[in-house]
Amino acid sequence: MKQTFFLRLLLVILLAGVLLPFLISDRLGLTVFEPFLQRLNHHYVATSAKTIGYWLSLQEESQMQGEFASISALYPVPMALMQRHSMSLTPEQRRSLKAGDTLYLSIPRSQQAIEQGAEAGAVQKYFIHQVPDSDYLFSFASPDKELVNVTTYATAEASGTLALLQKYFQSVPQAQWPETLEQLAPLFPHPLYLLPLTDLNSERTLTDWKLSQYQLIALNDGQVVTITEERALMNYGTGLNYFMQRLDDSQWVMVGGPVVPKIRQQLDRYMLISQGFLAALVIVLLFIWLLPTWRASRSLMISAKAFSMGNRSSRARGYKLSHFRPVTDTFNQMAEDIELDFRANQQLIQTLSQNMSPCVSEIEASLNQLEVQINKAEKIPLARDVESLSEQEV
Repeated sequence: MKQTFFLRLLLVILLAGVLLPFLISDRLGLTVFEPFLQRLNHHYVATSAKTIGYWLSLQEESQMQGEFASISALYPVPMALMQRHSMSLTPEQRRSLKAGDTLYLSIPRSQQAIEQGAEAGAVQKYFIHQVPDSDYLFSFASPDKELVNVTTYATAEASGTLALLQKYFQSVPQAQWPETLEQLAPLFPHPLYLLPLTDLNSERTLTDWKLSQYQLIALNDGQVVTITEERALMNYGTGLNYFMQRLDDSQWVMVGGPVVPKIRQQLDRYMLISQGFLAALVIVLLFIWLLPTWRASRSLMISAKAFSMGNRSSRARGYKLSHFRPVTDTFNQMAEDIELDFRANQQLIQTLSQNMSPCVSEIEASLNQLEVQINKAEKIPLARDVESLSEQEV
């Protein structure tokens, strides 16, 4: 067996057991959790959807739009009211909505969302509910895409830090806040900065997030607002990425983040160490497991080559932990049998040679005697011819 076989085997095991999980764990985790998140979100949305639907059913059709606008402003996820004929629904979906069920459907992004930078042609997952006894439907954006920015655990995680910052800045005049922030920022593993409340959603902030109207209202009321990263939720804790709170009654908002890069750096370092240790352990275990087999295969190959070149005394060495032990034993037994047969053949030839030696000697003696007689017979006629020739001359 070639040595490259064991190298390929080692690489396949490392690829399947170490590298692939490391590379696809995030994406695979999101895919696996998707059905469970959908059920959980349906549970969260169902009660609110039925309550809103019942309340809207009590309103006049002319007042429904205004009432829905006031209600949707209180919810942290985007909501929309639309007429039933504006959506393409199957008969089964229409029956489900009419029965009071809440559906989870894909709706193309609105023109307003496309103008704000969303990809054209893309779809967004929404929960759809029908206002009882009317032709109106209303939608909830999926909470796992929206409520990730106001996660309770992320808020709790950031509250302690913001409480300490609030207390510290209360003891400093507002004119010295920028200078104080420069002194405090190096003490944090993530950026810390002040932003005007009115500029939070403007492009001048150069941030990678946008706050909803619900979050802006919460900030204005002095509440803590957090922004989490969806992929980070699969890897650690709450996935907290940004946290912010208005300082006292001023127009300044303390913002911390992004937090994820620093934590991800530590996690990647930990993963690198752990995966490296795992890879080293796999290599050691494979080495211990495959070394006897490799040595046995090499010994078998060398013995077979020597045997084919005429060295019939060559035998493959057996190793206790080798998986080739049965093959080695079979080869050695086969070599023993061949050698025994060869010796038996040689002995048979020798025995036959000894038995045939007297016969061969007799045959040789008879041939020699025959040859002598033939020679004598040829000499007698020759002598007679000489005598007759002499007589004629006389």
